[in-house]
Amino acid sequence: MTKMQDDPLFSIILVAYDVSKYIEKAILSVLNSSFDSWELIIIDDGSKDGTYEICQSYEYLSKVNVYQMSRIGLGSARNLALKKATGRYILFLDGDDRVDENIMNHLHLKIKLNEYDLLSFQWQTENNDTGVIANTLNPETTIAGWNKCYRRQWLNDHGIVFLEDVYYEDVSFTLEVIHGGPKSITIPHLGYVYTKRKQSITHMPFQTKNARDTLTVFQHLSCQLTKFNSDFERSYIVDFWWRHLLLMLNADKLDGKDFLLKAMIDTYVSSGLDLLNDGPYKNTSFIMKFKCMDLLLRRGWYAGAANINLFADFVHTLITKIKF
Repeated sequence: MTKMQDDPLFSIILVAYDVSKYIEKAILSVLNSSFDSWELIIIDDGSKDGTYEICQSYEYLSKVNVYQMSRIGLGSARNLALKKATGRYILFLDGDDRVDENIMNHLHLKIKLNEYDLLSFQWQTENNDTGVIANTLNPETTIAGWNKCYRRQWLNDHGIVFLEDVYYEDVSFTLEVIHGGPKSITIPHLGYVYTKRKQSITHMPFQTKNARDTLTVFQHLSCQLTKFNSDFERSYIVDFWWRHLLLMLNADKLDGKDFLLKAMIDTYVSSGLDLLNDGPYKNTSFIMKFKCMDLLLRRGWYAGAANINLFADFVHTLITKIKF
């Protein structure tokens, strides 16, 4: 149910699925904010562990709107929330993470001075098992959507939405944002706490579903090569391809009998060869040669692959054809 209130400055979009151990902390991190012009849009995507009931217990608050869906996926859920948002700016929050209580104040101070389209900020990674908090990474280059604040009208004007029905929906979304050339700024403030846990999509065992979605996302990006032509965009795509290739090879090593996975790896390697042999992409990643040698000499993962000759061609391309 959408509630009547003055249009807020920020819409915080929270999509949750089976995170009952964490969801209350996520919600409270918004409620405890030192800034008061916001709305919280919660999409529960068919949770079965009591997450929805916890979310529903906060719906009496005028700034909180809760919707229950039935396994439509993270990309679809975020797109739904974007349609319901009324704030000038959008923030994303995962159901097992937290926002800093002062981040909206820091963002507001910058927005008052200039109507930025994109504001990035730093974050911390909290290990769910050990409680250790790691150093922040570079906020400008991460594919994550949750360490950034987006002007809603700018997203609408550029038609930027999430891919649906796949994992890794942040990848294409972030690349589209970068390509749009937003007026942007980076804020040197720790605004987000990311929880690293084994049950999350990012850290779950890499299986056939992950491989299928990786291939879908990569092929989507590859179909737009003429559009994504800056050095950063090309490096971004190559890096995504390489990192997920390593995950695929690891999964193949662990489950050598998954022939569908093997077929997907072959298709993925072929797609990578097409990418690397495309003229504008040959010079994008000087570190690739080192990574390839590391793979060959110290790990040797692909011994049981369905098509070792195809992988050999891929290795040969990396070593002999990429100039740097």
